[in-house]
Amino acid sequence: PNTSKSYLRLPYKGRPDYAPPKNMSLKQKAALFREMLEKYHIAPTGLMVYRRDMRKHESIGFSYNNLSDSPIWNGCHLAAECFRYAVTKSPEALEAVRKSVKGCHLLQAVHGVPGLLARHVMPKDDKGFWEEAPGQLSEGAGEYSNFMWRHEVSKDQYSGIVFGYGVATMLVDDPDVRAQVRKDITAIADFLMKNDYIIIDADGEPTKYSNVRGYIGPVPIGVHAFISLCAIHTAWKASGEEKYRLEYERLKKKNWHKATWLVKFKIFGQTNHNNDNMGMIASYPLLMQEKDPKVLRYYKRSINRTWKYVRHEGNALYN
Repeated sequence: PNTSKSYLRLPYKGRPDYAPPKNMSLKQKAALFREMLEKYHIAPTGLMVYRRDMRKHESIGFSYNNLSDSPIWNGCHLAAECFRYAVTKSPEALEAVRKSVKGCHLLQAVHGVPGLLARHVMPKDDKGFWEEAPGQLSEGAGEYSNFMWRHEVSKDQYSGIVFGYGVATMLVDDPDVRAQVRKDITAIADFLMKNDYIIIDADGEPTKYSNVRGYIGPVPIGVHAFISLCAIHTAWKASGEEKYRLEYERLKKKNWHKATWLVKFKIFGQTNHNNDNMGMIASYPLLMQEKDPKVLRYYKRSINRTWKYVRHEGNALYN
């Protein structure tokens, strides 16, 4: 790999154990992952529980744990299943998409605040989560009163969800899936527009990492811009409603599309690697659907710039 000073290098090479064995195709590897997901990680609610303590599995069965990043990884899981369906058109792939959409919906339905995401959701009678920080949890609202949900959602969680809904809008033709995605992504767009692109929790206060505005003062924040632009653009494409098109145009007039170039940056040699995946995934639906070449040029400029920093890492998310 290039070792010039423009690279933020890790002190070790990419891990070879992430590469598929020589006698295994990528299709076979994907099937193996699919089998493990269904067996150990997909909850009855449709939620993909991305981290499990398998030492407890034999004694307590399936547990949801008290996780903090469910929206971003469930959004990525939804996108992956949509890609699989687009290629195979298999009933199994479509069913996996439906189940994932159901799980993603739970994350914003559990508390009764449309557009607000819960960091995680678990049944009250789950045996695995009470050992961890119950003070971070609140009881679900209405028909979801038998659930607990984790609050203080951050902007990175929205990056994954808008990615998943964006891909579903582009690639899935099932009417039920499209209807649920339309309902949920427009709720997110309305939530962001109403709160001037600040994430407001169920208690009426901004969360710790609540800002998804394209600029902080004069400083462009590329990740924020990509998340918000993707949310509004996907709501427009999913619903066809004029108000979302007008809002997307308004954000462009505020030059938020130009702010996207600065996803990756470092201060005193330090960087936030979370920006890498947030920028990559939230940009994808925009890169695929933006028709204005002048706007698209900024999106491509951003992704090419970020790629220069991460291409040496051997990470399948970018490859």
